[in-house]
Amino acid sequence: MKEVCVSFISKQVQKKFLSLSSGKYEEIKLLNQLNKAFDVLKINHLSGVKIPKTNWPDAYVIKYEVTNLYKINLPNAFRLIFTIETDEDNLFVIILDWFNHKDYCKKFKYCVN
Repeated sequence: MKEVCVSFISKQVQKKFLSLSSGKYEEIKLLNQLNKAFDVLKINHLSGVKIPKTNWPDAYVIKYEVTNLYKINLPNAFRLIFTIETDEDNLFVIILDWFNHKDYCKKFKYCVN
């Protein structure tokens, strides 16, 4: 069985995550929710919802060359977005971003203005 590693797509995303620890109550709460989601993904990398390719933002395809895209619905209508890659020994859950519902709708063009 392959080992599951959770990592960030970039140092910028990692920095955004780490900055939550010095934020207000809401940011600390989100940090804890993200950590719980990471723990779940380490146990079952397919615990998210697969996002249909037709709904992928062009930015993810162009910038990160994703070949799959998943989300986990977090409390307070936040969404965690990730992709999965693999090599011979490991399976990598790569965190791309997380959003509140409003920003998620904008990024994925789900909401009509």
